[in-house]
Amino acid sequence: MLTHTEQKIKYVSAFCTKIPFNPLNTT
Repeated sequence: MLTHTEQKIKYVSAFCTKIPFNPLNTT
């Protein structure tokens, strides 16, 4: 089980990782 902090870090990391891949797809 992931703690709330771990889930948040994972979410933020995934979000930040998507930015350089889709710089023009910020819906």
